[in-house]
Amino acid sequence: MRKNSKERITTSILKKIITFFLILIFLAIQLFLYYELLFGVYFNNQKVWFWIVYFSCLFLGCIVIASFYNKNINTSYKLTWTILILLFPFFGTFCYFLYGNGRSMPRRKNKKIRAYLLNRISKTRTKDLYLNKDQVGYNLLKGLEASTGFTCYTNTEVTFYANIRDKHLRFLEDLKAAKKYIFMEFFIVSEGKLLNQLYEILLQKGQEGIPIYFIYDDVGSKATLHSKTIKKLQSIPNLLLKAYAPFGQNMNPAINYRDHRKIVVIDGKIAYCGGDNLADEYIHEKVRFGYWRDNALRLYGEGVHGFVYLFLEMWYMSSKERLIPEEFLYDFSQHVPPIQNDSIVMPFGDGPTYQSHPSYNLFINMITSAQKSIRISTPYFIIDKEFINALCRAARNGVEVEILVPAIPDKKMVFYMTRGHYENVLQAGGKIYEYTPGFNHAKNVIIDSKYAFVGTTNTDYRSFFLHFECGTFLMHDKSIVDMNKDFTDAIKQSNEISLESWKNRPLYQKFIEFLLTFLSPLL
Repeated sequence: MRKNSKERITTSILKKIITFFLILIFLAIQLFLYYELLFGVYFNNQKVWFWIVYFSCLFLGCIVIASFYNKNINTSYKLTWTILILLFPFFGTFCYFLYGNGRSMPRRKNKKIRAYLLNRISKTRTKDLYLNKDQVGYNLLKGLEASTGFTCYTNTEVTFYANIRDKHLRFLEDLKAAKKYIFMEFFIVSEGKLLNQLYEILLQKGQEGIPIYFIYDDVGSKATLHSKTIKKLQSIPNLLLKAYAPFGQNMNPAINYRDHRKIVVIDGKIAYCGGDNLADEYIHEKVRFGYWRDNALRLYGEGVHGFVYLFLEMWYMSSKERLIPEEFLYDFSQHVPPIQNDSIVMPFGDGPTYQSHPSYNLFINMITSAQKSIRISTPYFIIDKEFINALCRAARNGVEVEILVPAIPDKKMVFYMTRGHYENVLQAGGKIYEYTPGFNHAKNVIIDSKYAFVGTTNTDYRSFFLHFECGTFLMHDKSIVDMNKDFTDAIKQSNEISLESWKNRPLYQKFIEFLLTFLSPLL
């Protein structure tokens, strides 16, 4: 099922070392070319050879720029690579080939993956009932359906968890009650109390003969999941464990296109999705960067079907095994009385298998449709001018714009990138809050207290344009009230950033933010 752990780690380390030295070599060559241009030491002040090499590299760089000019890649991403390649043709072109191909996948492979599931997803006409009742919600649904191929559902009960500890307790109880199968997919699986509790339940379920399908991201879990624990999980009867895109087996040394999704499906009846991974900091058994704020959703009902399809998509990519979706879908219409509410839910996925950028487009559409309020919670706020301008237009039009980010960073460099995007929003009248008790990892968007997103997508380039992500779009659901309350409670504990204090920050911070903001599309 898995390459030998020692061999995998050795291969991975070797490739990292090779990549590191290649970068140093190409950077040294680039610096030498500029040195020769200035001083002409080695070519006896005749720079003919320099210009031959330089223009050859520049010509190759221009071909590279032309190749991605018409691609469906974010404009800021294109611009940053263009500047880097033109300034440093030799080094920039090499780095682009190594890291910068954007979010793309071979068309043939893409078609296979999409065809495997999309033609099986039964479309509901429920959303058409909202055309006359809610034109805004209808448009948001139609746009999301067009970019993903997924559909919306009614007859679904949604529970919002503002505290992952509460979600975890319910999650374990649901696992214990599993009768048919269990799907689990996480970016990070970490040693600790949470994993130990989970192992005991999975062992019991496996011994009962219940199939368990478990995916974890190889890069996300590399530093947190020991090889002994991997073997221990693999020894559970009826449990199939897959690492998505093992790093040591991947010829591309970049760590893009990771499986950042977090999905649990139980018996086709229950699904969980949110920002939390399988690690102790999420349930407050381990302190990292203060109090770890996160949230998640529990779905019970027809909306679970969407997460079945999402998991099967990644299982196929990780194992090449095509499971039959119909064997994992639960028919709620025949076995359960309809759930009486007015809510509509739409689980959906995002990633290199999608031609557009569903999460990014949804967020933009939600922002531009706002009439009263926009509330965004995110651990990172690293995004392009189009997104920033949409927020600024909304704020100038009288929409209350509130953005919640961490005050205590998990990565210092990313923290500076986030702060580099404050100014325009503050000038337009938007409000930015830094969550002071700890690290804000919650990822949600709430518009006019009617529409909301909860999922795995950060407001940054990596989530929007590189990783595999997932989430749930909600309309008119009672859980949105709980989300609003949780957001309000969070900003009460946060430090509001004023425009005046922002302008008076130290000069060195301004320089770091300027430099990193320019490079942010590449990082």
